[in-house]
Amino acid sequence: MRRSVLEEAGYLDPAYQLLMDNLLWMCMAQKAPIIYTPQTWAAARYHDQAKNRTRGAAYGQEARRLIADLQSRPEFSGLIQADEKHILSGVERFDGFYLTEAGQPRQALRSYGRAFRLYPKMAAQD
Repeated sequence: MRRSVLEEAGYLDPAYQLLMDNLLWMCMAQKAPIIYTPQTWAAARYHDQAKNRTRGAAYGQEARRLIADLQSRPEFSGLIQADEKHILSGVERFDGFYLTEAGQPRQALRSYGRAFRLYPKMAAQD
């Protein structure tokens, strides 16, 4: 990434504990084009002490807060409003995935159910 884009996007927001990089990438994508490269540059590590296992239930909560934050920003509100059900269904799928990873299948099923009600075509993939 270019330093100037990072500075313009505003760095990581410490108000987020789990999705601060997601917010940063979205803000950077508003400032400059994202370019695909086929190489793997980073990877997530999954282990018993990883945040996705120990704090799985918190991911969906933070994702909902992130979407609400983005909706309040003029540069994102129109994009979200134009495809709101699709986006909110994605948030529920995201929540379901992390709840499953955290060993909470009942709560995960509820999230997947909400995803299906919002946007059946996308949720049916899971």
